[in-house]
Amino acid sequence: MAIVDINYIKSFLSNIMKPIYLDYNATTPLAPEVAEAMKPFLEEYFGNPSSV
Repeated sequence: MAIVDINYIKSFLSNIMKPIYLDYNATTPLAPEVAEAMKPFLEEYFGNPSSV
């Protein structure tokens, strides 16, 4: 018969039961390479498209 550590089981179950955030419609994380590519347009070449 195997002996199982109760702390291991508690840790395992708490990791399984963590909520998963699935709503990325308006808050999708930005990939670092995309942020780097957009950097000039956010710092130097910005503007309001409605004002041109």
